[in-house]
Amino acid sequence: MSDHFGGDKTNMSDLKDIKDHTTTATTDRDWFEEEEVNDPQTDGMIAILNAYCKMHNKLDIHVTPYEREAMGKMFAGGTPNPFTIRTMASLLEAKRKREGARFKMPKRG
Repeated sequence: MSDHFGGDKTNMSDLKDIKDHTTTATTDRDWFEEEEVNDPQTDGMIAILNAYCKMHNKLDIHVTPYEREAMGKMFAGGTPNPFTIRTMASLLEAKRKREGARFKMPKRG
């Protein structure tokens, strides 16, 4: 039958001699080691982006180029990230208090 279908002609008896097995265990960490870059600039910008997304209930893919540019300028200006993040949060909270029931999240696109 295997001649008709062109299948593998290995007999099970041929496989009995395979004894040496090599198994390598990996962790999730192994997959990402080569991608890991400890670039303070990238880490800093990502921290600001993550905080912004959390405050505005957005996914990072929904952050506009204008918003990214503004965050980049804050970061490039040398302002420490904790200060930048606290300032963003306090400005948003001030807007929320000032507008009360009329409050809408800021939009710029």
